[in-house]
Amino acid sequence: EPYGGNGTAICSAALDGTGFQVLLSPGAGVAQAAVALHHAAYAPDGSVVFEMNGRATGERVWRLSAGKLQMLGEFRNDNSPCVLPSGVIASLYLGRDGNPSGAHELKLMSASGAEPRMALTGVDIVDSQISCGK
Repeated sequence: EPYGGNGTAICSAALDGTGFQVLLSPGAGVAQAAVALHHAAYAPDGSVVFEMNGRATGERVWRLSAGKLQMLGEFRNDNSPCVLPSGVIASLYLGRDGNPSGAHELKLMSASGAEPRMALTGVDIVDSQISCGK
């Protein structure tokens, strides 16, 4: 479903379709507060970076590593993360001061969510069918 409708989970499978597994489901375990999970990408360290939508948190970028969940940065309305080979995370950020229209602007941040910088502002990037990978 476009834009990760309610109830969407993060899953993994081999290219040939074997080994299917649900990595994280909304409303269960460490994702208890989640409504929807989507736009997942593997990081170089093997963790999974994704967007989690929660009733209390809104759209945020998170990391799942060894069963532990970590919110990356303090960015509300941050979505569609893509992990670059360097570990840097690109995402579409709607909450920048000076962005009154709520355009999806391109933000970069370190693997820990620190050192954010805007890479493209004043342009609304459509976030449908975005993906990334090696």
